[in-house]
Amino acid sequence: MTFLTSARRPAAAALAGLLMAAASHAHGDHHPVPAAGAEPSRTAEEAPFLRENDAAMTQMMNDMALSPSGDVDRDFVAMMIPHHQGAIAMAQAELRHGHNERLLRLAQEIIVTRQQEITAMRQALGDPQPGNLSPLYRGQVLVHGLGFSPDGKTLAVVAIGTNPVTFIDTATNSVRHTTYLGRAPHEAFYTPDGKEVWVTVRGEDYIAVLDAASYQEKLRIKVPAGPGMQVFAARPPFQLLKTLDTGPITNHVNIAHNVHGVFAYITVGGLNPGAEQRRRGGRRPSADHGNAV
Repeated sequence: MTFLTSARRPAAAALAGLLMAAASHAHGDHHPVPAAGAEPSRTAEEAPFLRENDAAMTQMMNDMALSPSGDVDRDFVAMMIPHHQGAIAMAQAELRHGHNERLLRLAQEIIVTRQQEITAMRQALGDPQPGNLSPLYRGQVLVHGLGFSPDGKTLAVVAIGTNPVTFIDTATNSVRHTTYLGRAPHEAFYTPDGKEVWVTVRGEDYIAVLDAASYQEKLRIKVPAGPGMQVFAARPPFQLLKTLDTGPITNHVNIAHNVHGVFAYITVGGLNPGAEQRRRGGRRPSADHGNAV
C-alpha cells in the first residue's frame, strides 16, 4: 500500500499513522503467509474478511488524500470523516465474518459511535443536516425502532445514532416531542395501559422508562450484562428471572399467542437465524426461523 508521506500531507500522515500497522496486514500485498501446518479451511474462511478489510483501508487512504483548504478545522474534518468511515467498514466486516461475541458487540458500538462523531463534526462546521439524512428526519441518524401507543394515536421512533425517542402524532404526522436518552437506544414499547414507554438503551446497561404523557424519563432499570436475553419481572424491584443464552447480538423480541402456548420470537443477529422461547414448559423448533432455544 502507498501511504501519504509527511512531505505530501503532514496532517494526514500523522492521522493515518494510527492505522498503518493494521493496513500493512489488511493489504493484499502484505497478507501473512500461513504458518506450516495451518488449516487451509481456516485460511480460506478468512479470505473474504481480508478482502473487505483491504478495500476499506484503500478507500480510506484515498479519501484522506485531499488538498489543503487553508482552514485547519475543515481539513481536520475532511480527513477524519473518511477515517471514521473506514473504521465503520472494518467493523461491518467483523460483524459479517467474526465469531468472538465481545468483539461483535464492540464492532456494533464502533459503527454507532463513529456515525455519531461524523454527524457531530459536520454539525460543528455549520452543516445543519448531514448529507446521509433524509429531509424527513432532520438531525437524527440511524432511525430504527418503532412503537405504537395502544390507541394508535402516537408512534415512538428511536434513532440509535443520535439517541432520541421522537413521538409522532399519527393523525397529522407531526412531531409532538423529542426525548434524548443514553447511548444507542434501540427499541420502544408502550405498556398495555399506554401510560409508559419502555426503551432499551443498548449502548449502556439499562432500560429507560418514560412517562407517556410528559415524555420525560421517570426511571432507569439496570439490567445484567449479556450474553443472551435477560428476562426480568416488569414490576418493582424488577427482579431478574432468567438469563437465556440465545446467541450473540440477540434482539427484537416479539410475543406471540397461539394454540400451542405463548412464545417469544427473537432475532439472533450474530448467527442470522430467528429463534423462539416457549413461556411454559417444553421446547419446540421454529420451522422457518432456525432452532428453538
